[in-house]
Amino acid sequence: MLILSWILFAAAAGAGLFLLALGLPGNWLLLAGLLLAAAVSPKAAVTLGAAVVLLSLCLLAELAEWFCGVLGAKRLGVSTAGLWGAVLGGLAGALLGGALLPIVGAVPGGLLGTFLGAFGLELARGEGRREAMRLGYRAFAARILALIAKTGVTLAMVGVGFFWLL
Repeated sequence: MLILSWILFAAAAGAGLFLLALGLPGNWLLLAGLLLAAAVSPKAAVTLGAAVVLLSLCLLAELAEWFCGVLGAKRLGVSTAGLWGAVLGGLAGALLGGALLPIVGAVPGGLLGTFLGAFGLELARGEGRREAMRLGYRAFAARILALIAKTGVTLAMVGVGFFWLL
């Protein structure tokens, strides 16, 4: 049963990291996978305290993504319209990129969509081409920082989860 719990958690971790690359909350799937794996194996050392730690890490990952993405772009001068463009463009780019190149295409598609969405709405808002390009780049940079921050916390969750399943 312990090996089955490892397999379940590994599958949840892989799926969670894939969802994370699409800009979706894969860390919550990771938490659910750990709880399911713990329920399957009575030998797993996952306690209520461990679940609370992982829940806290999930919340930390969401806060890190929000602070780096939204507040970072706002601080760098991206307008509210540009932020909406970045979010919608990033989601559309991730879905299109994932459809064109399964698995690996979602990340570059999402990043390119973030840039293009922010650039397009800043341009539509009346910014000059050069300024819209600069703001699109800044939204892109903030998205990369957000992705790095959330991925780092989620990878820590994977390590902690496997530790508790041993």
